[in-house]
Amino acid sequence: MKWSDIAPAKLQLLEHKGVEAAVLIGTVLILNFLLRLILRLVQKKNQKRRSFSWVRVFIEAVDRPLRVYLWVVVAAYSFYWIFEISFQHDFLYFLQGELIATLAIIVWALMRLVLNIEGFYLDQVPKRSRTASMEISGIKAVSRLVQVGVLMLTALMVLAIVNVPLSGLVTFGGVSGIAVAYAGKGVLTNFFGGMMIFLNRQFAVGDLIASPDRNIEGTVERIDWRYTTIRANNKQVLYVPNGVFIDIIVINRSRMSHRRLDQTIGVSYDDVRKIPLIFQEIRDFLNHYEEIDPEPGIFVHLSEFTASSVNFLITVYTVTTISDKSLDVQDTILLKAYEIIKKAEAGFSSPTTLLLTRNSVAATPQK
Repeated sequence: MKWSDIAPAKLQLLEHKGVEAAVLIGTVLILNFLLRLILRLVQKKNQKRRSFSWVRVFIEAVDRPLRVYLWVVVAAYSFYWIFEISFQHDFLYFLQGELIATLAIIVWALMRLVLNIEGFYLDQVPKRSRTASMEISGIKAVSRLVQVGVLMLTALMVLAIVNVPLSGLVTFGGVSGIAVAYAGKGVLTNFFGGMMIFLNRQFAVGDLIASPDRNIEGTVERIDWRYTTIRANNKQVLYVPNGVFIDIIVINRSRMSHRRLDQTIGVSYDDVRKIPLIFQEIRDFLNHYEEIDPEPGIFVHLSEFTASSVNFLITVYTVTTISDKSLDVQDTILLKAYEIIKKAEAGFSSPTTLLLTRNSVAATPQK
């Protein structure tokens, strides 16, 4: 085709659209530059600011989607221009595609906004707090619920844009929903199990959990919508479906307030009269030991009489809940008890056996 074959009206329209396209592209370039400049200024202003700023979070969320949307507008205008020049007047599919692209950009910006807000509040959680894992799980639960809600609403809007009747979809869903639910009941159970974990916050990432109903014990490493990853004490990885946690008892050992120590010590029968003095000194030591919490109680009492010893039980509650540190506390208590018993010149019992022979029986005087 030669330029001479094109009608003057088409040439005039072509020139007019070309000028519009050039102006539009120039405007997009200028807006991209201004958006980057504004974002840098906001980041520089809030670089040392720890408090929440809606302006900063909003600009960081919409910066990239908005710049992409500007080029989407250019592409949409170009297609519209081509259709108009080629006298293609059926713009229905074109308009639907433009609306869906615009909706996708908005959803992208909303997802970035939700993730930015989640990241900010996660940074505010004290890392050494006892409730840190619970707070982190709660923040992530709210964030994921919002994301799921946005995606569901987006799906309904897309169906409305492409003129899919929602009434027919609901009718079809009612008929096929039973079959789908039966086929994917395991997936749905795990999904709702994961949702319950996030909402109830029975455990979180980093918690040490165990279940007496199942052979499950270890540290939670990850919680997904389908399964939970647990690092067992032998360093093996367990992938437990979330639906399992709906019907079992879960012990969260990371949320204990204290660790309980129970130790039994035996003293020989020859030193029974020295036991009250030994008890008093052990109680004095435990009451002044900073690693022991006296509020739950300090118990030092006789427990039983055995064949070769008089046993007493020491029960205390440690301030720390860390296993290694509580074992150190236990070592200190046992060594101190040994020193107190030796200081009282008492002896530890040792298992003894009385052996009777025929000669010893014969030598026994008869009554």
